[in-house]
Amino acid sequence: MLTRAAKFTKPAEALYCSKHPRSLFFFNTLRGSFVNLDSAKNRQFETRYSMHSLLLCSCLFLSVILASCRSSSPWALDRVESGNSDFNSAKLTFPANDPIHGIDVEFLNTSKNLYVYLNVHSIPIPALKNNPKYAFVHLTIGTEKYRFEALRREGGQRLLLPEEAVDLMISSLRKNLPIEIKVSGYSTQITPSGFPEKFKKMQQSPLFPNPFHLPF
Repeated sequence: MLTRAAKFTKPAEALYCSKHPRSLFFFNTLRGSFVNLDSAKNRQFETRYSMHSLLLCSCLFLSVILASCRSSSPWALDRVESGNSDFNSAKLTFPANDPIHGIDVEFLNTSKNLYVYLNVHSIPIPALKNNPKYAFVHLTIGTEKYRFEALRREGGQRLLLPEEAVDLMISSLRKNLPIEIKVSGYSTQITPSGFPEKFKKMQQSPLFPNPFHLPF
């Protein structure tokens, strides 16, 4: 690498400068020009490299943000694998926005059937006077209103919807229709965003079953 110091790398150059002292200034000036030229090129390269790196990082960050926006859905899919297909299950849930007055909607798919539960996290849901095992559930879809009797589980914080209500909810969500659900003291509105894709995936067997299972 060329420097400003009067260090000679070639014997012929040293010999020439010893005979012509004034030429030393010429060689040093020439070396300084090369050094300045190399430094300018390096700075220019570093500037371009920094700009390209910044542009690449910005593009990657924007791509991640756009992908997350496209894939965001309030519906969450979970699987439980026991090693025996008869006991495997998949659960698709829509959490309540209000943990006190809201309702969690849970689709539970097992090897035997598909169940839909409504879960609350505060005081128990009142039972019907004439039938303490059931409670009323009101569904509003567009301008249509429906009422069903749901089986009240022990503790009164979990309701099992009848088959007619389940079929109505699935068909409405597949048609991209939101559903408002009300029970005594609780309400929620579920949106169809992401439901058709995840519901279909819930009903399918996983491509790569979990090879690890607990011994109990």
